Amino acid sequence: MPLTKTDVELAILFYPMLVELAQHGVTDNYENIADTARRLHPDNDYVSRCHHRSVGRRLDVIRREFTEPRHLPVLAALGVNKASKRPGFAFEGDFETLCAQAYAFDPS
Repeated sequence: MPLTKTDVELAILFYPMLVELAQHGVTDNYENIADTARRLHPDNDYVSRCHHRSVGRRLDVIRREFTEPRHLPVLAALGVNKASKRPGFAFEGDFETLCAQAYAFDPS
């Protein structure tokens, strides 16, 4: 799927949030991720229009375009569905293993 400007802009804003989740050893749901981004960036038009149902797509952009090419942990695993507490249906990989790797990530 081709990247859109919205994909890139939101991925840039979501990445540090995923790093923080990894440092705390926790996951968060798509709705909270979108709400946190709106709180942190209240004047950003991309965030103001971001619906929680599109967060998974933007986390996949982080995975495909940033972490995988650099052989970094899959931080996108830390964004989960509110009800299932797991990534969406399109997510690939063993969730528990990827979370453990993300929690061990040292961004420095």
